[in-house]
Amino acid sequence: MSSINHSFLGKVLVVDDQFNEDIKNLIESLVQKGFHVQYWDSKGEFHESISNIRVLILDLDLTNGKSVRGDKFYFYNAAKVLEQIKGPYIVIIYSRDFVEKDIQSIKDAYEEVTQTPFAGYIEGIDGIQKGTAIDELIKLLLKIIDDKEVYRLIVSWEKLIDKSKDLGLKKFVREKFENEIKAYVKSIGKDFDEESLPREFVSNMMRFVIRYMQRGSEFENLQNLLKEINDEDNAIEISDLLLQNRNMYFTPDEKEKIWTGDIFKKEETENFWSYHIVITPECDIAWNKAENFLVCKGFAIDFNSLKEKNHPIYSIKKDFKMPKRENFENDKDYEKNITDQLNSLHSGYARYHPVWNFSETEGKYLGLCFDFQNVMSLNSTEFKKDFSDKRISRLDIPYITYFMQQFANYSTRLGLPPINQPHMSND
Repeated sequence: MSSINHSFLGKVLVVDDQFNEDIKNLIESLVQKGFHVQYWDSKGEFHESISNIRVLILDLDLTNGKSVRGDKFYFYNAAKVLEQIKGPYIVIIYSRDFVEKDIQSIKDAYEEVTQTPFAGYIEGIDGIQKGTAIDELIKLLLKIIDDKEVYRLIVSWEKLIDKSKDLGLKKFVREKFENEIKAYVKSIGKDFDEESLPREFVSNMMRFVIRYMQRGSEFENLQNLLKEINDEDNAIEISDLLLQNRNMYFTPDEKEKIWTGDIFKKEETENFWSYHIVITPECDIAWNKAENFLVCKGFAIDFNSLKEKNHPIYSIKKDFKMPKRENFENDKDYEKNITDQLNSLHSGYARYHPVWNFSETEGKYLGLCFDFQNVMSLNSTEFKKDFSDKRISRLDIPYITYFMQQFANYSTRLGLPPINQPHMSND
């Protein structure tokens, strides 16, 4: 087991509909051990002050004995509790009548209540009953967490961020800096509208926070864990491109004004050319200099659309061939063959610019390929008429920055007539 201590666990929430002597003793013992503990009786509205929960100690029966095991709704109250708690956390069932199958029963109830699979961890520990010694509970908690590297990685990162916030932000909360902070907000406000201003302010403030990530126990914990994961001698295959997608794209608030990198989807008679990206420079939009919006058109690249014989890819890459599935042992090799053929879409001052890891439906990813010759200019009235309520995403920095650079390279490239060719004189 790694040398982790209980402070690594983060906040603990105890949920039980009865604040009895057992629960009181449990909370007091956890507090005395240095844990940050909160309590909720599961009744009424969820308290907004309950946040950043990383360990949930949960009683199964939240009906004061009115619901009995075997009742279809026995686990529903527990599932509704899980639905309201946000963030990554581990659930520890703390109940007198716990049995192993309770873990799956809670997950099933959660999925039925929310229509989504449970994304956290649920652990049931044989022998943990109300009144069990607190030292034993802590020992078992640490054992569970020790096996979950990614969970520890996230919590370790969170604790480092918290410490950096304490160190960095206190320098701003000083009376003499009040005017500087206000002026700083106004300077950002000149470039962004009021809907975008909060996100831009937070983004800028996070840069200050990052500068105060000083060495200490939190930094060393994260450093050691990263090294541990990085040194693992095992092949890791990506099964879901969620992180890649979230890194490249995000969905702006619907109230935010049009911005560079905004991606719109508008079905057209051209069949495949449904995607449009705004390539008007940010400075023109920020200073309201953009009388017209420059929009580049593109199409989707996914395995289903590639089966269509009139897909644009076949006129772009004359050598592209959609292989037959039966010629490959598995889907992985089949998809890799197609991906390898597509990787050369963009090179040098290429006309076509693909962006990958795009998603309209959770868990399904595709590429979008934009054509630097398929560009149109629309005034704001035309744009709102044609694209109102059709924004689906925004390509984020630095990917939109690179996109704009490549468009500039292509649109300003210099061509030469075929005169400067070698010629041998007959004399």
